[in-house]
Amino acid sequence: VHRGGLEAEFVERGRMKKQGGYVVVLGQPGAGKAAFLQAALERRPEDIVLVAKHYTYLPRRTYGRERVEEDRVLETLLAQIQHTFGREQLRITREAFHQTLAAIGTKLIGNDQVGVVVLDALDELVEYRDVPVPLLDGLLPEHVPPGIVFVLSAQSEAQFVHRIARHARDPLAVGALPTAQACDLIRATRVQDERPKQGWQALTEDEMRAAAHRASGLPLLLILIARRLASFPDVTTTLAEEPPADGAVRATVHAQSQRLPPDPRLVPPGLSHARRPGSG
Repeated sequence: VHRGGLEAEFVERGRMKKQGGYVVVLGQPGAGKAAFLQAALERRPEDIVLVAKHYTYLPRRTYGRERVEEDRVLETLLAQIQHTFGREQLRITREAFHQTLAAIGTKLIGNDQVGVVVLDALDELVEYRDVPVPLLDGLLPEHVPPGIVFVLSAQSEAQFVHRIARHARDPLAVGALPTAQACDLIRATRVQDERPKQGWQALTEDEMRAAAHRASGLPLLLILIARRLASFPDVTTTLAEEPPADGAVRATVHAQSQRLPPDPRLVPPGLSHARRPGSG
């Protein structure tokens, strides 16, 4: 999904916050916040430096919960900093993290650059409720050092602790795709190649528009619906079985996933669009 205008705004805001600050990205689950950030970081100009990033996707398992505890997040971020900037072994503490960011920021400012630290999918940590994410209170410094910008993505400004919430009043908003772009994403999943291989008719333009409408233009739902349409022959019946999002995107995704066949041959290559940042 290409959001060129939003990517340009992301870069511009990063430059504007060069003396230290926040860029906030908001959008409901499934809108494509993680994919947007991944694309923006991959295409960033040389004066925007990725310092570290952490995707707080939370598997419903014990080990999943451990990876979003503060010390685990610090360990992840500091390991990336050590690898990228060649720094000596760092203590896994808030103080070490904040001091290291200050030193890196000073160096970047001298090179006329700005560094970004990305914390993505924070809404996962509060299960999409409008309550503050506890992790942020201790992890983020009281004053962001010059040369450093924290990029935070969540569902709503209510998920930020008070001292950060004011930065969310003018967020980068990642929303639903217009119909034409939604149909392009469906084509990118290669469902049009997969259906004829099964001996079924490719989707018509009207069927693609119906699928886009059923998914409310949300990229994650579009990809999952396209996957089902590559797995089952009757388009009308398949779309009728897809529950509309109605704001409960995660419940919709779960319902869709439960009805998918396990055969890996039926996973269109285009589903790589939905991979988690850092997953490969």
